[in-house]
Formats: sequence, C-alpha cells, structure tokens
Amino acid sequence: EGDSFDLNTKGLVTADRKQRKDAFWYYKAQWSSEPVLHLTGKRYAERAYPVMEVRAYSNAARASLSLNGQALGEVDCPQRICAWPGVALRPGANHAVVTATIGGAQVRDEADWTGPDPAQGLRIAAGSLGGKLVAGRRFGSDNFVTGGTPVVLNMGGFGGRRLMAPRAVAAPEPALYDYWREGEAFSYALPLGNGAWRATVHTFEPRPAAADTVMMRVTANGKVAVPAFSVKQAAGGALKGVARSFPVRVQGGQLRLDFVGTNGKAVVAAIEIVPDVSPKAAPRAGR
Repeated sequence: EGDSFDLNTKGLVTADRKQRKDAFWYYKAQWSSEPVLHLTGKRYAERAYPVMEVRAYSNAARASLSLNGQALGEVDCPQRICAWPGVALRPGANHAVVTATIGGAQVRDEADWTGPDPAQGLRIAAGSLGGKLVAGRRFGSDNFVTGGTPVVLNMGGFGGRRLMAPRAVAAPEPALYDYWREGEAFSYALPLGNGAWRATVHTFEPRPAAADTVMMRVTANGKVAVPAFSVKQAAGGALKGVARSFPVRVQGGQLRLDFVGTNGKAVVAAIEIVPDVSPKAAPRAGR
C-alpha cells in the first residue's frame, strides 16, 4: 500500500496511466527479450540525503554509471538489478547516465536528481517509507538503519473505514509522529561531514498501558548521549511527544546513533542533525 491511506499504490503505472513505474521496468527486465535498461527513482527528483544507492533494472549482464560526467564504474546485474551503493550527490543539479551492451546493441538511460547541501545536516522520518515536509524542513524516508521495526500511528482502511479509532500525538509538530521505529535495540549510521553537530531525537510512548519503568538510552559513536530515561514520564504521559537534543562530534564521515530500550522498546519518530552553532562548538571541516 505504500504510505497512502485508502489508496493502493502498488500498480505498475501511475493512477493517471501516464507513467510507467519502476516496478514496470523490473518486470520487463525479468521477462522481455527486448533490451531493457532503466534507472530507478526518477520521480524522487529532489533528494533528502546527500548520499544514495543508484539502481538500474536491466537484462544486461553488466552496466556502467556516470554522474555529472564522472565514471563511477561497471557492475554486474544479478537478478536484473544493477546497484551502485553510497553514491555522493553534489548540492543542486545532478545528471546520471547508465549504459550497457545488450545483444550487441548499446543502450542507455538518464536521470536528474537535486542533491541537498550536506553542510546543513539531515533529517529522518523514522519508520516512514516516504519523506515529508514539516514546518518547511525536509525529512527523508527511513534510511541508514539497522534493526528495529517500522510502525504507523493510524492504519488506513478500505472505503475510509478504519480498524480502530484514529490516534493523535500531543506535540508542537504532530506530523513528526505519524510513523516511528521501535525495538529493544537498533542503530542509525548517518553520513555526515566531520566536525561539530547537534542531534535532536523526537520520541513518545505509543502504548498508554506502558509502565513508567520503560526506559530508552541513546549513544552517539559509542558514548552515552542521553542517559536512560522514561519517555512516558518525561513527556507527561503516553501519546505525548518529547525531544532530546545533544551535541555530537563526527570523525570519519559517519555518526552512529544507537537506541536501546530497557523493560520495553525504544521509540524514535524523527531524527534531526543540524550544524552546532554554539560558541563552544569547534568549526567543522571545510569551514
């Protein structure tokens, strides 16, 4: 169903029948004897993250990728999927070209993506398959994560009918809590520039019957950033949002955030990483 309520979004073409979705090209690459080479994610043109995995569906044995005129190499296409992980986008316009030889014929496909400014950090809508804009801030889909389970606050139903009464989270920005990720332990490995940043974790207790003894701890690159605390107590009850902010320092281009639940599950609705502009923060690399 994707992220749409009361709408089946799994079809091979868009609802107006004007565009063939990536899934169409996946099946064609699997079944057709015609040459097939298709870059995925074209409709996701304005990217939320400065790093992405570029994928193409093809019945070629191998395919080559270039981004902004720079060759990124040739890869195998097992099961009709060609993938280039960890491709860095430059801020602004990016033009990708994929090429392959199929049955002696040269084929190609192209895509254009707009990359964000990595110096501005990143924002993640935990648990969500699609990003969102909240108060002018772009949150990307749930990514860079290992472990845990995505959950939706209000599950839609056919014909507008729901299995249960809709729930709402009391918070300054309720839209941040439409989805979340939960688990006894899970982690995010976020691509960030070296230097000083400020992280904010938005959380809440989704279960009214949860005990106050359910605790959550956050570590950043192996160091305790937020000691274990009761989210329910801190928020003043269940279904109430609360945020925890803390400074972090990145080395090696990656920030690892680990979330651990005690006597229950840790819950993360959104993560924001922004430049740390406090007087004590050291300049980031490149400043």
